[in-house]
Amino acid sequence: MSQNKTPQTAPLDPYDIQAMLKRKGITQKELARQIGVSEMVVSKAIHFNIVSERVFQGVAEAIGMDRHHVFAWYYSPNNKKRRVRRRPE
Repeated sequence: MSQNKTPQTAPLDPYDIQAMLKRKGITQKELARQIGVSEMVVSKAIHFNIVSERVFQGVAEAIGMDRHHVFAWYYSPNNKKRRVRRRPE
C-alpha cells in the first residue's frame, strides 16, 4: 500500500533563511529595497518577530521557495494567532 504524502522537510530557522539569501548573493538591505520596506522590517520578519505577508513573500521569492514552507510556523493550521482575511464574495 502506498500513500500519497508530501515529503516533510525540516522547518527553516532564521539562520537557514539568512544563509540561503547569502548563497543567492542577496543582502537584507537589497531585499528590503526591492520589497519597499526597511532593512529592520526584513530582519524582524526573518527572525519571526513581526508578521508581514508582503515581506514573507519577498523573502521566499528571493530564495526560490514557497512562503508557506519558509514561514511554516505562521502558516501552520495550528497557529491560532494567524489572521485570516476573508474576501467578499
